[in-house]
This record gives sequence, C-alpha cells and structure tokens, in this order.
Amino acid sequence: MRYFLRLFEDATPAEERTPERLCDVLDRLLIAYHETADTAPETDAQPPSRDFQEDRRLMERCFSDFGLYGWSEPEERPGGDVMVGDAIDDLADLYAELRGVDWLSTNSGQADAVWGFRSGYRTHWGRHLLNLRSYLHWKLHEGP
Repeated sequence: MRYFLRLFEDATPAEERTPERLCDVLDRLLIAYHETADTAPETDAQPPSRDFQEDRRLMERCFSDFGLYGWSEPEERPGGDVMVGDAIDDLADLYAELRGVDWLSTNSGQADAVWGFRSGYRTHWGRHLLNLRSYLHWKLHEGP
C-alpha cells in the first residue's frame, strides 16, 4: 500500500510516475488483498476526512495524460448503458482510501488497518483499481 502512496510524494522523481510503474503498484495492491486474511476491527477509529478536490489535483499533476474511458457492469442494468469512467477520479479515490488505511495502521493498529483495507476493496476502491487497471492496459498495449 505504501508503494502506491509513495508514487505521489514530492520526493518521488517524475520519471518513476509512469503508467507502467502504476500498473506494477496496482497489481501489488490486488495481490496484497488476496494474501491478507479477513479480520475484525478492534476499534471504531475513523481516518480524518480529506479534501477530494485536493487529491484530484494531485493526481492530475502526477498523471496529466489520463482521461475518460467507457465501461459497463457485467450484469444487466436498466437501459444497458455504457458508463463513463475517469482515470483521475479512480486514482484520487484509491489515494484517499489508502491514505485512510495508512492512517489506521499508524494511529489505530494493524487489525483496524487490515479491516479497512479489505473492506474498502470490497465496497469501493477495488472497482476503481480494476477499472483503472483495465484502462491502463488499453493505454499501454491496445490504444493508438
């Protein structure tokens, strides 16, 4: 998780902020989810809220060429519409969620952090990761 967060730190050289490197860290997050066992939280600690627009601006600075993409859910949806995803929004959501997990690890304990990591994957950031990873695959291997 920290290898993902480090991509956006000021000390990280710009040449390390590549789509290829991002793919690597997203894949590692997915592996970490599958290698981590479920646990119950030990407290009801909640990370402090963050300014989403500030996170979004950071993502835009780090990956300025990322854009919109189409996607749809596998099951039937009313109207069967294709939806629009936003790679910057995906990154900002992942960043905010994982910063929260990092905060739990530092301020509340490992059980709370693991619970936050796994619960967040299942309910929110996992979909952002998978959509973003698919977008990056297209961008790197199938796009113009």
